[in-house]
Amino acid sequence: PIPAAPTADVVEPICGSGSASLSAQGDANAIITWYADGAMTNALHIGSSYITPILTANTSYYVTQELNGCESAVTEVEVEINELPTIDPVDPQQVCSGSTAIFEADNPNGYDIEWYSDPAGLDLWQIGDEFETPVLTQYTAWYYRAVDPITGCEGEIQSTWADVVSNKDITITATSKPTCVDEDIVVNVASYDFSGLVGIFDYDGNLVAVEDINGTTGGTQVILPGLPVAGVYSYYVLEAGDIFCATSSSTFTVEVVDRPVIDNVVGDEICIGEVAQITATATPANAIITWYSDATLANAVGTGNTL
Repeated sequence: PIPAAPTADVVEPICGSGSASLSAQGDANAIITWYADGAMTNALHIGSSYITPILTANTSYYVTQELNGCESAVTEVEVEINELPTIDPVDPQQVCSGSTAIFEADNPNGYDIEWYSDPAGLDLWQIGDEFETPVLTQYTAWYYRAVDPITGCEGEIQSTWADVVSNKDITITATSKPTCVDEDIVVNVASYDFSGLVGIFDYDGNLVAVEDINGTTGGTQVILPGLPVAGVYSYYVLEAGDIFCATSSSTFTVEVVDRPVIDNVVGDEICIGEVAQITATATPANAIITWYSDATLANAVGTGNTL
């Protein structure tokens, strides 16, 4: 009689590529033969176990048992190859010394992202799309890989890094004069131990200006946007590189004042040949009143409340 087809062990899926160990069981004294095709035209191996070559795609093998010159039908054994998960490179970060760095992986496929401190993937720190490092004081490399939560396949370990910028203890001074509403604010920024870029921030933390200053001169004029409401506003200055890192900052204030208003002008009624006296008042009362002989304000003829 023709023997029944042999039984075969289920093969664990392979991640990426690799060889599989196949095993089949038949009757006592049966000859086990492995084939590359179900038609049994391409015999690969005789024996209960068979090690495949390196596989990169799903592949089926076929096994029979022969007893007393009669060969059974085939049993199919499938080797499943799962893709390795991949993700795009994670951008390196630049941070100030004493700060943490935050890395974020672009992960549209929903893989588990594992973060390591070593290239061998032995020291696991965190699993997730985002990873915040501990406080850093020097350049530090970090490593990550994607893991498919369904297949368990692990992607290649990749690296990124945090570039740590040393804090600089420098002296920067900044001064300004009272400015009318809506006019550009002129700030004189100076430093005698630093030349390079500085950033000026308002006290909401918004960067409002970046300027290159020369530490060997008396200062550099920086123009800030005018403000629409009178008041006293605070700003601070930091040294700038690719990022702003400093152990201290210079704080300064800007006084923004309303424009003075001419309240009243009183002139004389005179005869021809007489001298007229014109009087004006303004708000605020200490405003300096200037008199001109032309509407373009090109020819000043006097100052004070009376002309």
